[in-house]
Amino acid sequence: VVIDKDHPLAGKKQYELADFVNEVILIPDRLESPTYMDRLSERFCEAGLDVPEFQQVQDVGTMALWLEAGYGISLLNERHILYNNKSLLFIKVPKIRDLPEVVVWKKGTMNSNVSIFLHELKEWFGINE
Repeated sequence: VVIDKDHPLAGKKQYELADFVNEVILIPDRLESPTYMDRLSERFCEAGLDVPEFQQVQDVGTMALWLEAGYGISLLNERHILYNNKSLLFIKVPKIRDLPEVVVWKKGTMNSNVSIFLHELKEWFGINE
């Protein structure tokens, strides 16, 4: 979970999913990651909690600004570019593991590594096409 360093939850030692029920959760555009909100909602329902409010964000820059302003939280991993943002705090919440990763590249790219990557990814997920 990514929060602003001044967020009221920033000083906690351990976090539970219930800590984030009343937060606005910033999510990527559903067209880019259609299952993200569904899987996250399932995590809250499985824990017997109300599903929080979701707000779609157009791009990573907007997400960074909204997080820094304290308007919501987001769910990203330590490999995300925002990890280096000194205004944000990345915290681990065990019940929110294994959410889908998002991989993006320019449409029509000539980079041959994209097709190799897609082949490996499909193989890893067991997708036969």
